[in-house]
Amino acid sequence: MHEDNKTLRRVQVIKLVVAAISAIRLVPHIVLFATSRKKKLLDLDLQAWTQRYGPYNAGNEFVKIVNFVYTMTYFQEYRSVFYFRHRYFGHVLGVFCRGMPGVAINAGTCGPGLFLQHGFGTLISADSIGANVTVGQLSSIGYGINGIDRPTIGDNVIVGAGARVLGRIRVGDNARIAPNSLVISNVPANCVVMGVPAKVLWDKGGAAPSS
Repeated sequence: MHEDNKTLRRVQVIKLVVAAISAIRLVPHIVLFATSRKKKLLDLDLQAWTQRYGPYNAGNEFVKIVNFVYTMTYFQEYRSVFYFRHRYFGHVLGVFCRGMPGVAINAGTCGPGLFLQHGFGTLISADSIGANVTVGQLSSIGYGINGIDRPTIGDNVIVGAGARVLGRIRVGDNARIAPNSLVISNVPANCVVMGVPAKVLWDKGGAAPSS
């Protein structure tokens, strides 16, 4: 076990060194991160990622920059979120450090802490997205049949891998959408939904399944 810990530490050191080298291409990104008018929002986004992947969970502004460089270096999904926050300017920055191919994010408003789990094939188009929303890979949040109506997503929502959330519906705060579910009607707050079409399985995490 001791040898395993030593190996993990060595790997982490190597990854930090590589990230330090990567910082050269990330200079424009670092400047934007440090000086943006959206700094508080960017800090909360970064916090959502570093709580899961490190290397450091908290710290002063220098530590935030280290976390930012590390996360930008190793997580294309995070890059996509960072570029989304800056719209057209994000496309320019993407020339230096690409976001994840197959990820598209478009929302009227989006709260802090958006997290893409693995990210590949994730398509998000919503009227609004709340705070601390997690979206799994191969998920689609977007328009219904008419190409006009799109969802509103509350706070602390988790959308499982492969799920589809379509049309002018609302997903309530703290809702959980099971993988591969099709959601085409409103989802109450504090519940778990599953199926095609999705139905409520649990309410407030412990009630009996619905019929």
